[in-house]
Amino acid sequence: MTRRFLILGALLVVLVGIGLAFWLWLHEQKAAASSPISTRVASVPPPVTAPKTNAEPQVPLVNLPNIPGHPLSDQDKQNISKIIRMMQAPISFWGKVIDQNKQPVSDANVLYTAANHYFAGGTNYHGSSDENGLFSITDIQGMALFVEVSKDGYYQVGEKSMRSFPQAQMPSKDNPAIFELRKKGQAENLIYMRKDVLTGNSSNPKSVLLTNGLTGNGDAGDITLTLLSNDQTVPINSGQRYDWHFKIAVPNGGLQPRTGDQFDFIAPTDGYQSSDEIDMTKGTEQWYDSGQKEYFVKLADGRYARVTVFVAAQGHFVGVTSYLNPIPGHRNLEYNPQQQASR
Repeated sequence: MTRRFLILGALLVVLVGIGLAFWLWLHEQKAAASSPISTRVASVPPPVTAPKTNAEPQVPLVNLPNIPGHPLSDQDKQNISKIIRMMQAPISFWGKVIDQNKQPVSDANVLYTAANHYFAGGTNYHGSSDENGLFSITDIQGMALFVEVSKDGYYQVGEKSMRSFPQAQMPSKDNPAIFELRKKGQAENLIYMRKDVLTGNSSNPKSVLLTNGLTGNGDAGDITLTLLSNDQTVPINSGQRYDWHFKIAVPNGGLQPRTGDQFDFIAPTDGYQSSDEIDMTKGTEQWYDSGQKEYFVKLADGRYARVTVFVAAQGHFVGVTSYLNPIPGHRNLEYNPQQQASR
């Protein structure tokens, strides 16, 4: 008997664990849309008051296999069924889409993913916002709901555009969940460049042209990269600390950290310096062997760019991503992949 209860307890833990893991997965993922399914929207029926009783309500049994040698009793199946029925709880959801100026966004695409299966992906439903930015869905089931909004001509804003809602926290018609999209500005024709640079462990800088990614030695390019590292003094991937130093410079130009949000696209007119450095000693309190920084760059000929560098000290590697406005004096660095400038 004790062994049977241990097995039953383990089965209950597994079921709850799977449900929790699926919930966390929904919270992290950006759900991929499946084939369109018409959104079902209906008014919420008035609650039905069940007659009071002292007896515990019986949950319809779910078809469960018996464990060989340890058949499950009806009470066992009743307990497990309660967990599975959580996936079949009714959902009614209301939301609203606004832009960065708090104005409603109409005709936004809405993707709902209901957590209604243990061993399969959730069911997807699709809808759209009305002229007031409002949207809703009812008559579906699940223990949680992932909701994502999008629209052509708008940027998504992280968790403001997509997030998960547990069953106990579904928003109401009178208090809808607020989602945000950011309207895109007027992009200019930019030159996009991505280059992985092996700098070598040397005080001699590597140069990079932002127009085509060509590299060289010295300061003949638009930017220069220098990486000095003592990583050879420790075993690879040992986690042991070592001293390293990185420098990025703009010959006859300047750069400054891009400290705004992801939508900070206009390069400043002043405040530039010739170089920036990372000086990491093994005694540094918050030591790391790799890191990423973003810059606004002003080149010697007056062209502007935004540049991201990823530095890996062990391996002497620097990844460079840049968006260059080819017209001198133009500081707009908002990029549209359909508007590539000629190199």
